[in-house]
This record gives sequence, C-alpha cells and structure tokens, in this order.
Amino acid sequence: MVEKNAEMGGARTDVGVLLSFREGHDLRWTAPRWIAPGDLLLSYHTSRGAANARRLEKALLGVASPVVRAAISEGLEQAKRFEGTIFAVGEVGGGSEYEGDPAGRQHFESRFFAPLERVHVLPRSVPKAEFEQYVTLSPGGTLTPVLGTAFNALRDRMAATNPLPSWVADAAAGAPGFHDVTRDNWHAVVRDPGRRFLDEGQVRAYWADYLLDELRDARTLVHAECDCYRKGLRTGIADCVVCVGGTWTPVETKLALPDLGQMRTQLRKYLHVSEFTPRMGRHAGRVVRGPTDGVAILVDQAAVHVTLDGEFGLRGKVLGCWPRTEMNRGTAREVRTAVAGLRERN
Repeated sequence: MVEKNAEMGGARTDVGVLLSFREGHDLRWTAPRWIAPGDLLLSYHTSRGAANARRLEKALLGVASPVVRAAISEGLEQAKRFEGTIFAVGEVGGGSEYEGDPAGRQHFESRFFAPLERVHVLPRSVPKAEFEQYVTLSPGGTLTPVLGTAFNALRDRMAATNPLPSWVADAAAGAPGFHDVTRDNWHAVVRDPGRRFLDEGQVRAYWADYLLDELRDARTLVHAECDCYRKGLRTGIADCVVCVGGTWTPVETKLALPDLGQMRTQLRKYLHVSEFTPRMGRHAGRVVRGPTDGVAILVDQAAVHVTLDGEFGLRGKVLGCWPRTEMNRGTAREVRTAVAGLRERN
C-alpha cells in the first residue's frame, strides 16, 4: 500500500490519497462493476480503524521499517479523525474496469476500479448515527449501493452541515429500475443512462433476452444455460445459444468486462463445439446438434460486442460494437448483418 500510494503525491495511506487528491491525478478507486461516469463514490472510514492500526503497530513492533511505521502512525491519526463517518465524496470519471494484480500490490478483494475525476473532503464528516436511518452498510462488504430516496436523504444530510460543490449538491438519484420494461419499449429503457444494471442477471433479463428474441432466426428458440460439448467432452456452460443466419452462436452476458485474457478463454469454451444441451426452457435436457463456429456475442452493461475466436478486434479493427445508449429497433438487424459479413470473410 505504501509503495502504491507514494505515486499519489507521497501519500502513505489510502485515506491520505483522497485527502491530497488534486484534479489531474490519475486515481483509480475500488468500485462496483455497474458504476458509470458521473456517479458518486462516498468514502466511509471503518469504525474499527484505530483499533486495527494499533493492532498492526503492535504486531510489527521492532521489525517495521521507518516508512511503514510512519504510515501506521498516519493511519492511526486519520482513524481518530474519521472513523465511523463518511468523510469524502468522489465523482467517477469512467466505467469500472478489471485490474489484475500480478505484483500483489492491491489489498482490496475487489479487482474492479474506476477513475475518480474529482474528490471533495467534507469539512465535517457525517457520523454513522446520522445516516444509518437511510443506509444500512453491507456487513463485511466493501461496497454498499445507495440508491433512490436513500441517496437524496444522505445528500441532504451532508449538505446540512457542509458546503458542497455543485456536482454533489445538485446530484440526484437516477431513473427507476427495470420493472416497467416490455417487448415494445426495451430499446428506450436500455438507452436510458440513468438506469443501472446491478448484476449479470439484470443484464440478461432486461436487455440480452429482448435483443436475442429479435436477433434469432425465425422459427428457432433462444436456448439458455447450455452445456457445450466438443468431441464428446463438456467444455463449459454458455449463457445462451442463438441461431443467427443458420448457425448456432453462443452468447455471454457480463455486468462488466473482466480481464480480456480471461474473457477470451471463457468464450473459446463455447466455440467450434459439436453440440449443446440447454438446462432451461422448452428443450431442457435435449441434445441440440449443429456446430458453432468462431463467432460469439457478448453483452455487458455498456455494449453489445461481436467476437471472433475470442478476439474483439481483427487486424486493428473492431469487429462490431453497439453501445447501450444507441440501442434502437434496427440494432438486431445490424448485428445480424455484421455476423453474416464476419462469417463470409473468415
């Protein structure tokens, strides 16, 4: 942690990074996979911060380097000041991305991080007792979504005792969820940037399923949760398999793209298979014959992607990408055309 944070103006702790943040800093913070540009991240300091710092200080007594001792001392002082409170607000500048940690420098369990565009440290941090009526912190979790009226109430509580910049004071809870999505209006609902997918199940139920129903060949079914087989051996479970242009095409849904290497490996489990068996739907348990080729479709919270042999680009060109904010009644036709053209060329 000390080594990593030293790159941010010499801060020794994560709290110190926020306190010393200046616009233009390249700061990426742990974030939920569904976060989007313009969202706010509220920083809460655990109520056990001081106790943890003292425990660490005792455990490393006599063995810690001067730099580590200084970091522990700084963390203890910050804990005394902020523990059990919301002390800062950050504005997200981009979507979350998966970041591997081969060097073992990250101490967060989450591997998804989003860039912070700016940070506001509250002159008076807000104690848990003043916001717990609106928000219940996730027990043992790093991230707690604050949505709808809960966010509005928490924003007003911060404003009651703090001057706030306009990007915090004027922030409001986003649009409603997806309870009103239908076969007729899903394009408009999905386009709305205020609606947030909270997990992969929502991406699939409220977007991918509707898209695939328009994308599939006439008189064919969209098969779900499909065990795929190559030369008699099961290779993996595709979220869906849909027939496009007479060829079965695997479909994977994700909330956010993981490491691209991992994504390629996963997609390739469903490519060039000889048969598959759906686990759900009208044909659950039946063997469906007819090979897949190298084309697969990926739907995440940001876009629909067409891939070839697990790759998102070929000879420097994007194979096909349709942003969520551009969904319309012609999208399925465009995806079909792109898939057909890709198969003809390869």
